[in-house]
Amino acid sequence: MSRRKNWRVLSLLLCLLMAVALLHRCSVSRDRPRPRLIPRILHQVGESELVFAEYSFAIESCRRLNPNWTYILWRDKDAELLIKEFFPDFYRTQYAKYTNRLKKSDSIRYIILYLFGGLYADLDVECMKPFSPDLDEEACFLDQENPAQSHIFWNKERSAMNSVMGCRPGHPFMLDLVSRMAKSPSNQAVMLSTGPLMLTKALDEWTAQGSQRDWADSVRLMDPDIFSPHVDNADILMDACRKRFGQPANDGELWVDRGCRDLQFGGLKDNFTERTVAVHWFMHLGWYSLKEREHIQRINISRLVPGVRFYREHHAQLKQLIKATPPALGNNKIKDADEAEQ
Repeated sequence: MSRRKNWRVLSLLLCLLMAVALLHRCSVSRDRPRPRLIPRILHQVGESELVFAEYSFAIESCRRLNPNWTYILWRDKDAELLIKEFFPDFYRTQYAKYTNRLKKSDSIRYIILYLFGGLYADLDVECMKPFSPDLDEEACFLDQENPAQSHIFWNKERSAMNSVMGCRPGHPFMLDLVSRMAKSPSNQAVMLSTGPLMLTKALDEWTAQGSQRDWADSVRLMDPDIFSPHVDNADILMDACRKRFGQPANDGELWVDRGCRDLQFGGLKDNFTERTVAVHWFMHLGWYSLKEREHIQRINISRLVPGVRFYREHHAQLKQLIKATPPALGNNKIKDADEAEQ
């Protein structure tokens, strides 16, 4: 009898030890950091190598805090070359026809993140700390606009922004964005065709269809304090709200009403926190007309970023960094806007 009891005790102890070991293994697996999928490449976009001098502080801050990252400036001629090479149909049916340079600026961002991966930042984004390790465990992420601005400008609870984005190369969400741009009517407003409203709609649909289940294909909308703790020019917001002050609430624009009430009675405050990685300052220099931009002082990017890379001049070297190729867009599998209407 005693032997049987001893065997039972030993068996129970063995099972208990196995269970503890299994739980420990699962815990370690959960706590183990995910592999870094986003390569250390910082992309920025400008008309030419002569950038607005007012951006100098922001550009220098990101370079100083991320010295081991490859820095690529995408000038207009670099963007044209890349899109012609890898997305020739999109270039022919959309990009070459864009008259609004903001559409061109928006579209190249998604394309370079799909092909190369890395992190894109507007030229007026100032870095507060290094990108790593805070962003190391993301497969893809998007900036989120300060909620007050989303309420007032777009009548939305929240809005994604393309001012700061990061992605692993070949991420299907970035290819989805290119597909959406390829199908958008050529006369559609920039915010709807290439900008934040298109981006937000795409993210909502990406989440709704269950694409977030696989971490490698997930897209994280960062909290606003990570990249957008700063509130845009209060005068612009006040102009948007002034006609609403004293008016009854509009059921169709509840978020606008809420944002304008907050502005009227409490004001809008910046939300810098210890988690803030970078700050989008909303300098809006790119909105100036061509004639106005001629009078703004410029500086050569090489003075701010020694070792800057350009796709046209460093073509062979940078092509080695491309980790993804379009599976369908270059072969007419995605119809352009004109074909889709037929």
